[in-house]
Amino acid sequence: MKGGRMTMHGKRALRAFIAAPVHQDLETLTTELRKRDIIVFTAYDLSPVTTSLVANIEKAIQQADLIVAVVPAQMSPNVFFELGIAHALHKPIILLVSPKYGQLPSDLAGTFYLRADSENREAIGFALDQCLSRIEKSVEQPTKATREGRPLGADADKFLDRINREGPSMRGRELENLVAEVLRTSGVDTMMQSPKPNQGADIAVWSDALQPVTGNPLLIEVKSSIRTKQQLLGALNQVEQYRINSGARLSLLVVMTSLVDLSSVPSISGILAVSFNELVNQLRNKTFAETIRELRNQYAHGGKK
Repeated sequence: MKGGRMTMHGKRALRAFIAAPVHQDLETLTTELRKRDIIVFTAYDLSPVTTSLVANIEKAIQQADLIVAVVPAQMSPNVFFELGIAHALHKPIILLVSPKYGQLPSDLAGTFYLRADSENREAIGFALDQCLSRIEKSVEQPTKATREGRPLGADADKFLDRINREGPSMRGRELENLVAEVLRTSGVDTMMQSPKPNQGADIAVWSDALQPVTGNPLLIEVKSSIRTKQQLLGALNQVEQYRINSGARLSLLVVMTSLVDLSSVPSISGILAVSFNELVNQLRNKTFAETIRELRNQYAHGGKK
């Protein structure tokens, strides 16, 4: 584990420790990691350094740049034990959570996660690509100051014009992609879109600047239209269930067109609701973290004005 292999770009290859149950099939996961020049190892690959298995695992995790934990449908004590060591050592963690697993423990709230089977190559590759650049930067520049993002400025008009022109014909994934583009333009650190429809929230955002405001991740659900208060209540309940299952502290409902006053949102403490136009106009002169902080404060003090 000493020294380090270099990638084709001349950088030191990252080292990933995989925490997984004994008989877990890891072929897809290890293949996707190695395709990205990441050195992969598990507790079962370790050569004994001492007579203590715990000491060997702790040393291996200490030498890893990131931890990838596979959380199966049934509780796996060894995975959570290794996660506890990684958490105590402040290691970057990626969770690959079985869709059949229930609510994540509260102490894992804020951890980058994906609900997918360990054989789902597309979902795993997508998640790795979303988060690895951030992890690489944290390894190379561990003391770098929190990134705040930037206001949209004149880009706000571009997005408003686009939704006015194309909005009525946009559906599903197109709307999610538009919201994701707005967030990327505003400098959001790390973002992951759901690989498939109806598998959790549409977008999950991890941001250093959001951590002191709402914790991580912030879940975002995008709806094309809300026509009745009953539809609004249904959307809120859906988003709240996503939030509870993920362990997130806050979620955001973004609605493209609403015939219902979103300021009439019932008091559900973990949900904010905003129209697309309002979100973009807020981001015109504020960062994403500032916008979320302001929305949260408005709801906390009796709803939006």
